[in-house]
Parts: sequence; structure tokens; C-alpha cells
Amino acid sequence: MIHARFIALLSVLSFAAILPAQEASGGTTPSLVNTQSPELDLREDFTLCAAWKGQATRIQAASTLVLSKERTPEQNKLMGAVQIASKSLSTLVNLPASKRPEDFEEQLVALRKERQENERALNRSLGLDAIMATPNFETLIAAIPEGAAMVDYYVNDHLFAWTANTEGEIRLHYLGEADEVKEMSEAFLSDLISRRGAEGLSMEDAPDFNAKLYEKIWKPLKEDLTGREQILLCPDGFLGKLPFAVLQDEEGTYLLERHDFIYLEDPTAHVKWPKEVTVSDGSLLAVGNVDYGKKPRALESTKEQDYLAMARNIDLRAAMDTAWIPLEATKVEARVIAGMHAFTSGEDVPRGILSEERATETRLKEELPRYNFIHIATHGFFNPPELDNQLPGLSAGLVCANANEEQEEGQDDGLLTAEEVSYLDLHDCYMVVLSACETALGSVQAGEGLQSLRRAFTIAGADSVISSMWKVGDESTAELMKSFYENMWVKKQGRSEALRNAQLSMLNHWRDNGTDGWPSTWGAFVLAGEWR
Repeated sequence: MIHARFIALLSVLSFAAILPAQEASGGTTPSLVNTQSPELDLREDFTLCAAWKGQATRIQAASTLVLSKERTPEQNKLMGAVQIASKSLSTLVNLPASKRPEDFEEQLVALRKERQENERALNRSLGLDAIMATPNFETLIAAIPEGAAMVDYYVNDHLFAWTANTEGEIRLHYLGEADEVKEMSEAFLSDLISRRGAEGLSMEDAPDFNAKLYEKIWKPLKEDLTGREQILLCPDGFLGKLPFAVLQDEEGTYLLERHDFIYLEDPTAHVKWPKEVTVSDGSLLAVGNVDYGKKPRALESTKEQDYLAMARNIDLRAAMDTAWIPLEATKVEARVIAGMHAFTSGEDVPRGILSEERATETRLKEELPRYNFIHIATHGFFNPPELDNQLPGLSAGLVCANANEEQEEGQDDGLLTAEEVSYLDLHDCYMVVLSACETALGSVQAGEGLQSLRRAFTIAGADSVISSMWKVGDESTAELMKSFYENMWVKKQGRSEALRNAQLSMLNHWRDNGTDGWPSTWGAFVLAGEWR
């Protein structure tokens, strides 16, 4: 009912209100703005849309919370069945094509059905309906930080954006056909990421992908957001792959320089955060310098020195061919962060470092629930699902020790997937930092954003998650992370403020060195969740 009502509203607006305005303005795409007139009061519709978006995410997060408490033997049995099916799915999906059984697709369908049936039975036994009540309009508005604004995008055939603020002003903007904007967004990101370190401007005839995208998705909202530094941002669909801070306005100023972006998994996520922050110093787990094992057979003929040279030249926290290469900068990164933690929190506060062959998938799953701050510096991966019936949470994950090795049947495969993360109990975790490639990326699901590692850690209970939108450099990521933790722990800045200031520092450094600010080095990382 919620979805149907909202779709009906968008249809009326896009075809009844927008088209006449286009004719009157000579065909340019307008911004449909609600001024809260009696004939078009959008408060109820905004609330219904917020309740519809992210329903599956909230259900999973609620069930994880309930399961972190004492549960019945039957619930334990169902939970175990879900986890076993998820692990079997992960192992099956990540098999090399040459080793997949003939009935691969049939096994995939059967395992997914088994998992879903057990999960539904588990949710029913937990009585989740009672704890899934969605907030009303007044509650949604009251939870926006003072002086801040919320931007909530909605994607179907067309693209819309809600803007709302603490004064209760709410507007709905029509931004154009979704496919057209998607094409612009993909071209912009491809161009930005490929120009790693390229100087300010190249050919005069080169298309300005930034200007086109900015004109479509941000300029129509600018009047609502001017002077509001803090923006609660809830993307949808393909926009979940875009870090908005790297867009530049008409003056060439990055949006990072004007706004502090806090990402929300759904438009109601900010409601759960208390007005006052009670987080104090806590324990730390730092993961880095992971030993991925010997080179796979595909690279065995490569000379050792050539292999290491290629690894250094690529400098990305991503796979090289079929190999997971060593990440030299993560060794220092993990130890420096642990040292800062000891300096600011004291030697008696628990901290651990997992590195080399000890950073296995099994060990990681055991250790993660025991710490308040988690920093994971390793390879990340996102591979779009090959099949429609594949669970999207199996397509994204973190690479653990021995992932290059052939694993015996029944053992962990060295890949900690988003699906597996979502069933961990991380409700004592203040923050997870995923210092790796593409950890914010996932499969697009209507109304649920991206089925990513970031979402999985949120479902598992982490208060906030810092993750990346693209393949990031090893050295530049290590520098950004050290600056972030110095801001947060030594200078006592809030989580979002600390990340933004680290990014601004790197931006200004590269700009002073004659480049365009090199956004590919700092722009990938975003913070979702509790920002203070």
C-alpha cells in the first residue's frame, strides 16, 4: 500500500505537473517544488516513502538485534540453519568456474530457498512486526540535527529527491529520467577514477561530466541546502555508487568544501541515534598486513621480483589478475592506528592486531564481536551477481589470510562476504572502518540501496561504518586513515568531522601541488550512521 500510494503520487507529479512546466519553460527540465500549500501537502507522502524505503534492511537489523539477546532453542536452531546455508552459498558461488558442479544453478536455487525459508520462520518466531513500527513525520523531522537538512533520492523510471530540514520545510524535486542520469553518473565516475593524479585540466574539447551531473542531481536542490553544512543523505539505486562530496559546483568548489555528508541506509535511520552521544574510549581491533598465501597457479611462472614489482606499481587494494597481492602500506597503517589508540586511550584499554597468516576468516568472525572500534585494512571486492537468483550479499566481501590458497572442502574460503557479516553480533561496536576497495558497493535493489558490506555491518549492529566507493590506492588510503584517526582520537573531533577534515587536508595538499585536488585519492570514502 505504501509503495502503491507513493508511485501514484510520483506518476501524477511527473506527468501532470512537470510536463506543462516544461512546455512553459521552453523544454528545460524543471524542479517541481512543494511550498506546503493546502492543495499539495506532502508530509504524509514523505513519511510513507520513508517507511517504504529500507524495509528489508530494518527487518534484518531488528532480527539481528533480537538474536543478540537470549533466545529459545528453536530460534538457535533456525539461526544455525540460516548461517550454514549462507556459508554453503558463499563457498559455492566463489568456486572457480572450472570447479563448479554440473548442477551448479540447481544447487544455488535449492540453498537459497532453504536459507530464505529458515530466515522467514526465524523472523516470525521473533515477533518482528511489533518492533518494526515506523516513525511519524514529526519524529523524522525532530531527529534531523539542528541547522542540518536531509536529502532523500528515489529512483524508478524517473528520478526524484526529497529535501527536508529541522524547520519542517519539505519539498519534492523532479530531476529527470533515471536512465539519462544514470548514464551521466557512470561517465562521471569512470572519468574521475581513471584520471588518478591527472592535473587540473586537459583537452578543451573533453566533455565536462561533472557539470552535467551536478546540473541534474544537485543544482535543483541548492536553494534548499545553502547554508546547511550538515547533510543527511539517503541515495537510491545507482546513486548509491556516487560519493557526492567529489562533485564540483559552478565555482569549481567541491561539495566536500561546502557540506559534511552523512549517509543513511534508509530515511528513518537517523531517528535511532540519541540526542547526546555517550560513546567513550573503547577497545580496538586493527587488521592489516594480511598474508594471502602463495601466488595462484596462474601466476606461478612469473618471477618473484616481477610479481612484487607489479604489485607495487598497481598500488590498489584490489586483485591483480587472479591473485590477491600483498599490501605493504597496511602493515604500518594498522600499527600506527594501534599506537594512536594506546596513546589516547591508555595501555590498559584492550586492543588487538590481526596480521599475516593469523588474519583468517574464521579468526576474524570470532574477534569482530569483541571490540568497540574495528579497522580492517585489506583487499575488498565487489563482483555483480552472475545469476538473478544469486544472493546479492555473496557478491561483496573482505579478503582474509590464505585466500590465494586452495581450501579443503568444509573450510572457510578466505573470503568474508557481506552475507556472513550480517549475521555477526556487532551491537557493542561503535565504528567499523573498511580500509579496502569497493566496500560501499553492492547490487542495486529497489528501495534498499546497495547490498554492500557497509549495509551488512550496519545490519550486524555497528553504529557507524566508513567504506569506499571504488578501488583505492594502498599508500594514499594509509595516509588518509592516519589523518582521520589523528583527528578523531588526538584532536577529539567527531567521526564525520574527522573524516571530512582528513579529506579536506588531502584535497588541499594535492591542489597546492598543481592538480585538480586528486579526488580519486580521498573521495571514495564515506561515513554512514552515527556521525558524532
